[in-house]
Amino acid sequence: IESLHYNSFELECEHIADKLQAEEGDRFDMELWDHAFMLTTSRADGEILTPFYCMINHANGDRYNVRHEIDYGVTFSLVSTQDVPANGQYFSSYNKCNTCDGWDKDFGTPNMFLWFGFVEDYPQLYVLSDWKERLKRVEEQVAAVAAAQEENDDDDDDDDDDEGDKESAEVDKDEKKDVTDAEVDNGADDEQEGSSDQDDDDDDDEVDDHGDDTGRWRWQKQGRMIDMGEGARKEGREKTQISCSVMDPQ
Repeated sequence: IESLHYNSFELECEHIADKLQAEEGDRFDMELWDHAFMLTTSRADGEILTPFYCMINHANGDRYNVRHEIDYGVTFSLVSTQDVPANGQYFSSYNKCNTCDGWDKDFGTPNMFLWFGFVEDYPQLYVLSDWKERLKRVEEQVAAVAAAQEENDDDDDDDDDDEGDKESAEVDKDEKKDVTDAEVDNGADDEQEGSSDQDDDDDDDEVDDHGDDTGRWRWQKQGRMIDMGEGARKEGREKTQISCSVMDPQ
């Protein structure tokens, strides 16, 4: 029997007490895959078992749950990995996990073992004598998931490279267009340079007082004429140290 939120931890028998009495951060290491199972040595015959048991709402033959009461409502779900015979015995692990609000609960396999020093001695239907084979399958699944994730990451990187090449080509195209526009603007600037200087001398007083009414300021940078807006003033021209001229608002 495995819970939908099953999550246990591999503990060699001789180190169980040390692990359970360690600090919380050291006791449960969620990053290491080899903590996927809690393994302990049976006191009966030394076989390695996973301590499955259920002590809530569970009656098994003459042994009933220690609470002697029934809780209504679905509190957890179980998925069987093998067929369970009618009225058969089953065992469930209540290990802590961060996906089923188990971190702050005191009822769980580690706490029971720490407090009482034993695992229920009910006959185990599913003795995991083949636990190494089970762990091997888990390792293969982890490797497959990691390979699939790496493949997806590679695909994402290829998509990013293609997008980067496309953006680079667009930037080159825009830069070429800017150069062409600058050449055209420079030609227009040369033609009106003589008249612009004369206009500046003649209209400075009028522009200083009536910049919004006279026209729109433009400033020259890298050979391109860029609109400064209707609110530009002479002090802006002096601050930036660039040549300005009043353009015909029409």
